[in-house]
Amino acid sequence: MSDDIPEGLPFSQAYLRPAEPVQDDSKFRRRLAALFDHFGLPQLKMAAYLKLHGGIPVPHGYPDYDWDSFFLKSPISDVLDAIGLIFNCLSSGYQRMANQWKSGVAKILEEQSIAYRLDDACAVRRLVDSEFDRTRLAAIAGLGAAKFKVAKDYFDAATQALERTPADTAEMVRNVFLANEEVFKLMFPAVDRLVAGTVRNHLKPENCVSTLPAITASKEMVNSFVHWVIACQQYRHAPGETHDGHESPAAPPLDLAIVMMSAGASFLRWLVALN
Repeated sequence: MSDDIPEGLPFSQAYLRPAEPVQDDSKFRRRLAALFDHFGLPQLKMAAYLKLHGGIPVPHGYPDYDWDSFFLKSPISDVLDAIGLIFNCLSSGYQRMANQWKSGVAKILEEQSIAYRLDDACAVRRLVDSEFDRTRLAAIAGLGAAKFKVAKDYFDAATQALERTPADTAEMVRNVFLANEEVFKLMFPAVDRLVAGTVRNHLKPENCVSTLPAITASKEMVNSFVHWVIACQQYRHAPGETHDGHESPAAPPLDLAIVMMSAGASFLRWLVALN
């Protein structure tokens, strides 16, 4: 097994990596602070930029600002926002240094197994596997027609909920469900709510295919969609709201919310194709 470990990889990265990426980590913070120091970035300009464009305070120190304290002690949301803002500030006149900052941060995120990634503009985004991203982008592409605007707004809201720190898992599930409901109601104008019964009564994709295997598969997909709808009903209403005398349950754990959102994106794309 040791043959699979790259030569020179530090012990903790080889043997002590967490089973799942983590939301925060002291080594991650210390390495960010060291990277900032390594570039000798203009402290006054950076502090002013973070305050102006992110409302992020940098503690004063000697001689000007205490960047170590900022990276080590600030809320993780401020640290993550600062990563992109520092890149933006550097890009206005130091593009090479901006690119080096971006590649350095990306390396630290990967090596410390942090649950975030960088987009092309060095903004921090939540790390989700590539298959999830492909499914999400395919769903968005399918919602391009004007009649799907409301559904797309709901789906965009689900994505925004995922990218918050921490992720708003209840809103992720709620909004991807509402996106599916909106498309379903466009398909069947007499339907006012997406529930298991309306799916069973109205959705007949087997009428769109001709071979026996495709008919059987289509019916099973409807069954899967029914079970997904039932699962989402647990989180249809915002946390704290009451419905039929019952308060909405606590938000789902992140892993479950991602699975439900990914499945919802696939069903959404399917409904758009059937529409």
